[in-house]
Amino acid sequence: MNPYPEYKNSGLSWLGKVPKHWEIEKLKFNARVRFSNVNKKTEEGEIPVKLCNYVDVYYNSVIGPDIEFMEASASLEEIKKFQLRAGDVLITKDSEEWTDIAVPAHVVIDIQNLLCGYHLAQIRSENRLRGDFLFWLLSSNQINYQFKIEASGVTRYGLSNHALSNSIVLLPPVEEQKRLTDFLKTKTAQIDDIISKKEKMVELLKEERAAIINQAVTKGLDPKVELKDSGIPWLSKIPKHWEKVPLKWNLQIVSGDSLAIESVLSEPVGQNDIPVIGGNGVMGYTNTSNITSPTVVVGRVGALCGNVHYIEPAAWITDNALRVKNVTKYSLKYLVLLLATMDLNKLANQNAQPLITGTLVKKQVAPLPPLEEQTQIISYVSQQTGQIDAQILREKKSIDLLRDYRAALISEVVTGKIDVRGI
Repeated sequence: MNPYPEYKNSGLSWLGKVPKHWEIEKLKFNARVRFSNVNKKTEEGEIPVKLCNYVDVYYNSVIGPDIEFMEASASLEEIKKFQLRAGDVLITKDSEEWTDIAVPAHVVIDIQNLLCGYHLAQIRSENRLRGDFLFWLLSSNQINYQFKIEASGVTRYGLSNHALSNSIVLLPPVEEQKRLTDFLKTKTAQIDDIISKKEKMVELLKEERAAIINQAVTKGLDPKVELKDSGIPWLSKIPKHWEKVPLKWNLQIVSGDSLAIESVLSEPVGQNDIPVIGGNGVMGYTNTSNITSPTVVVGRVGALCGNVHYIEPAAWITDNALRVKNVTKYSLKYLVLLLATMDLNKLANQNAQPLITGTLVKKQVAPLPPLEEQTQIISYVSQQTGQIDAQILREKKSIDLLRDYRAALISEVVTGKIDVRGI
């Protein structure tokens, strides 16, 4: 892909040169920008409508009839003002992170009684700007960065109508906008298809990995071994010579320790800084340890509670995690595999903030192979999963590269760095 034949200076340091025949203007001269104030309530006397809300835009680049929209009500004035039409572009106008603002989505078809919901900006292109091209412009990291800079706030960042309306857009000739849009639709669809296939491959590899671990941890390595009924629903049968015991007979579980947030660093700054371990792994760094020997850590709170990690000192285990200690008859590394196989997350309460307790975990009955077999199982699992882990890592790196390429391609096309008109 080649550059355009001629360029001119845009006058903007962040944009650089643009094709000579392109124009640069503020969005407000080529689109109508409105911030929705339609709430999610159903009021008596109002007209039933469907609402396109924040999450619909955040998780879908295309707004179409396959989305299950919320039902609400609106006044006639609101309907006239915020009724969505094919070609409209919506963006998220606020976020908890300034780096995660102005996510765009494109309305591709008229949907009866569908309105733009609260926390969204509705942009309707006019004059020389196509709506589908505007969507790709706003999807470009380079163009979108304007909104990150303009977002203001402390705990939640918001974009003003003024900042959005006065943002810079590029205007190739209308027919060229269509050609660029068609190119990006085709190319990104091809990239997305490859990414989707790779993501499915990763999931299959994870399933294969889990099956290998589950078989080894619950049945051992001898396919001819005589089995017995364990009496444990999730476990089914186990080798006849294995024991089944409550976990509390061979270990204790205690909570980690709280740590002042001001003492936690996002990155290590000195040789003495060590990882701070929460329920989902490393969450920062500090210079104080609260463990002196290897341990097993279980996530205690949150949607992913029940996660299991093997942790070596030095580290600080926070009170978001449970720590296993005083382990007898179990190898720590076998215990990690066993607890992961048990899917402890299913033990969590059903509150808004899921939680599991050490007492509940200790009550669980689990298999107990001889220590020699545990060592053999650890070695076998390590060997078998090592190759799978390496393949998963390769696939994930490939997915990251494809996503980077996709983002770069969009920016290069909509800012005129490459000429795709003849492709």
